[in-house]
Amino acid sequence: MNSQEKDSQWDITISFSWGGWLEMYSFGVAYALLKSGMLKRWESEGKRVRFIGASTGALVAACLAFRQDDFEGIFNYLARCATYYRSSLWHLTHADRFLKDSIAKFGDKLREIDHNPQLRRRLEEGSFEVVLSVLPSLSPRLINSFSTFEDVMEALTASYCLAPLAGMPFKLRKTGEWVMGGGVSNFTPRMCEQNVISVSTIYFHETTIHPRRFLPSWWVLFPPSDRKYRSLFWMGYNDTIEFLMSDGKLSAMQAELLLKPGVDFKIYDTYFELLKSFALEFTVLLWLRPVIHICIYVNFFFLIMWHLCKNTANFVRGFLYNLYNSLHSAIYS
Repeated sequence: MNSQEKDSQWDITISFSWGGWLEMYSFGVAYALLKSGMLKRWESEGKRVRFIGASTGALVAACLAFRQDDFEGIFNYLARCATYYRSSLWHLTHADRFLKDSIAKFGDKLREIDHNPQLRRRLEEGSFEVVLSVLPSLSPRLINSFSTFEDVMEALTASYCLAPLAGMPFKLRKTGEWVMGGGVSNFTPRMCEQNVISVSTIYFHETTIHPRRFLPSWWVLFPPSDRKYRSLFWMGYNDTIEFLMSDGKLSAMQAELLLKPGVDFKIYDTYFELLKSFALEFTVLLWLRPVIHICIYVNFFFLIMWHLCKNTANFVRGFLYNLYNSLHSAIYS
């Protein structure tokens, strides 16, 4: 089945953008889709739903595509991880460990692809898509067919990669392409297409679902305090319930029963914290683009060094082989 045929068969596409540590908001969105019964309703109506994500958004899409519905467990786990990474700036350079630990803890559903023919068939048809960035062109690459757990892990690892913060670029097994994080080339996949419910963690991003109030952009790179971080989940949950009501998918009474009451979300507790956050916000906005460029150049550097080492090894091997043949001919001829 070609890509156009795959695209035409989906009634609804749910797209999750890259969000860094703000992805807690997107997990709240996913939980609302599950808790409201929308996913089961679409399935009972015979509608085919596709889930797609870029970078950290791919993890949220994977939970829905593989029907990993332990979102309360994920919520508590993310909060613990945020506490750990918040304790030291050094931990932020090991963000790839978060992906490995998350899969180890919640990846049982992903491993079912190796022995569940029905799940494998659904994934081979394109119900789950992951966005990667191909080096050195930085063009977006959609991976939408998975046959094994190894295929899934490779795509998630590649989309999550952003050296030196999270892993190193690597070569895909099947295509030989060098890839890195998908959010660099395609922040919100399929955002402008029809029948797409797009989700972003950035408050000013014009997606279908996004935070309705200002969230500091530096939270993408560094998680806030535990209370605020946990509130992100319920903010995403409530925003989604309100969207489903405004879109006519839920009645006002249904939405009122589903909404999480008393979600305490106060960005600033003191004036000092306000000033500190403003300074960090200004710094991030000033340096975000240069930092992203530095990360891209670091990925390019590793790619160049790999090719340089490979070509040097081939040259040395060829030189030694020719030297051996010459000596062998001189001695035995």
